[in-house]
Amino acid sequence: MSPVSIMRADANSRAGPNKSAARTVAVRASLALIEVASAFEALAQAMPVSAPVLVGCVLTLFVAYLVFGVSGFGASLITIPVLSQVMPLPLLLSLAVVTDLAAATIVAAFGQNRGEPGPRTRPAIDHAELWRLGLPAVAGATVGVTLLVGMPRDASMFALGAFLLGYGAWSWRSRIPTAPLGARWSLPFGFAGGLLGALFGIGGPPYVIYLSRRIFDPRRLRATIAVVVLASLAIRFVVFLSAGLLMQPGLPAMLAVLLPVCVVSVLIGNRMFEHLSRERLHRVIASLLAVSGALLIVRTLLDVGP
Repeated sequence: MSPVSIMRADANSRAGPNKSAARTVAVRASLALIEVASAFEALAQAMPVSAPVLVGCVLTLFVAYLVFGVSGFGASLITIPVLSQVMPLPLLLSLAVVTDLAAATIVAAFGQNRGEPGPRTRPAIDHAELWRLGLPAVAGATVGVTLLVGMPRDASMFALGAFLLGYGAWSWRSRIPTAPLGARWSLPFGFAGGLLGALFGIGGPPYVIYLSRRIFDPRRLRATIAVVVLASLAIRFVVFLSAGLLMQPGLPAMLAVLLPVCVVSVLIGNRMFEHLSRERLHRVIASLLAVSGALLIVRTLLDVGP
């Protein structure tokens, strides 16, 4: 056999295993792509909303949880009025309680410490204010459940929206408070938060108004607001779970798409918060209260319209 033939035979023998390995990789990649495509097809079939509505949900939740990451509250004040026009309310509320719970957990976790890491680093959460709000909030929730049947819902929602709009506009234009609000104000604000939470599921604004006038450190304020929201959401999550609302068809598919959007948006908002001064956070909270009031008014008018 000539030297050239020997070299060709040797090259073919070496190329054989390489070609076989390449074919194996190509087959595995093709199978993986087929599995991914099948998973997306199954997800699309399980989705309870159309593609345009889903895109709207993604954009709305991204903005809402960006706001949540900055302020520690306010996502549902955006998502509920906007998405209730295109989604069934039971599905939307179930979706919101899961995404809100995830967002509040992230913000509360990031707000634990402020200074350099170490065993003596104090927690950012103001536990004393949580205790002050707790008992009147329970009392307000008890009264709210009692009034739930006979309360004129539309008129109450409109009045609440007008109050939040007016207070937010006034707070935005007013000077940054230098003296803390008296601790006794925890009684009416805690009671109002529990009452409104039981009646309308939006008890957060009274807590935020009180805490923003009591806590002047931005990180401490945001972390404390997030824990108040987290406690409220945990209770609501248990209620929804026991009522079977979290077992609705289509909810897992919605969460598979929207929960990652929520997490990413909150993390971006958390990074944005690091660059906020106390004055800017004050403006953000005032703007959120005013916008939420306006959205409540619009929602009430749409509900009572022809």
